Amino acid sequence: MPVLDSRQHLVAYGFQGFTKLCFLQEAFLKQVPEQPGLFAILRKDDADPGFLELPEARALPPSAWRIDTASLRSRWIVDASVLYLGEASQASREHSLRDAIRQLCWPSKHQTSPLTRHGQLVWYVRGSQEFEAAWCVAPTHSFDQLLEEFEGAHGAVPFANTSPA
Repeated sequence: MPVLDSRQHLVAYGFQGFTKLCFLQEAFLKQVPEQPGLFAILRKDDADPGFLELPEARALPPSAWRIDTASLRSRWIVDASVLYLGEASQASREHSLRDAIRQLCWPSKHQTSPLTRHGQLVWYVRGSQEFEAAWCVAPTHSFDQLLEEFEGAHGAVPFANTSPA
């Protein structure tokens, strides 16, 4: 199996969907399965990103925490398209892929910080609305196996699987 680092590799692992985050509003979320599985956030190009001190997502609270852009740059993996890998399962708060992706794209208004949820670092990358979400209902590998494969290839977990603390 290929290393999990591009759209082509995600397809080989059974991922589908590949929908821009800017399109994943309630109407478009209906295409995301209401089943457990894995999901990924990926970028389409290798351009050097710009980072923001405040998140780009309109849905994040206005009191969102500022993040030092140097901290974000230090976590960036230059040659990786996959920015985040997540799991929706009976053991997680989000039991379905739709719930998990909705929470990532449209976090709770009661959330005190965008950093309380994994994956939300993607919103601190300029152009993040153009990133894509993909999902897999019947993964051939476990979440932990995919993270280990990614880390083995890149020396770190995906960018938004880290905490800025």
